[in-house]
Amino acid sequence: MGPHFDGPGYFHKEPIEVIHPYPAGEDRKLRSQGIDCRTLLEGIMTKKTISMLAGCCLVLGVWSSSRTWAQEASVQRKLIGKWTNQNETKGPATINITSIDSGTGQLKGKYSPPSGGAAGNEFDIVGWVSSAAPVANRDNVIVISFSVSLNTYGSIATWTGFVKENKIMASSSNVRSNTGYEWNHITATYDVWTKNP
Repeated sequence: MGPHFDGPGYFHKEPIEVIHPYPAGEDRKLRSQGIDCRTLLEGIMTKKTISMLAGCCLVLGVWSSSRTWAQEASVQRKLIGKWTNQNETKGPATINITSIDSGTGQLKGKYSPPSGGAAGNEFDIVGWVSSAAPVANRDNVIVISFSVSLNTYGSIATWTGFVKENKIMASSSNVRSNTGYEWNHITATYDVWTKNP
């Protein structure tokens, strides 16, 4: 019949029949040897469950880490090296991406301005790289952002964009300490960086 209410506020619960995995005779033999069948069965099931879970975790871990390592190696291979931004009025600026942390995506490198008082000097760049596995019927790119503090001028330049076909296509902003007008402290443009062979 199962659990049911006998009347207002009275819950009646019938005993549940336990089905043993061993025939009655086997159960008695094991008990006579001091072995509790329930404990034995629980132990076997627990060991099997733990073994299956460990196996699944191992397979997933190996598959996931090899896939992640392969993706990160590909990202590093595509980005580490020298890149040139050909500016028609100032000449070529260069960045040299020297490292990408495979755990965090942080990139580091050097920036060489094309002209002015800082020309010929190198400045540290820091930034971030992010990528995701391709999705069917979607355009897939490596996302990148990096900044440089040009302390010679009191300015900070930042690029944010994506990498595709050995080019970094990025919006660029430059924030300057000194300008002729209040509205002119931030300039923005679009730059294309090409990887040097």
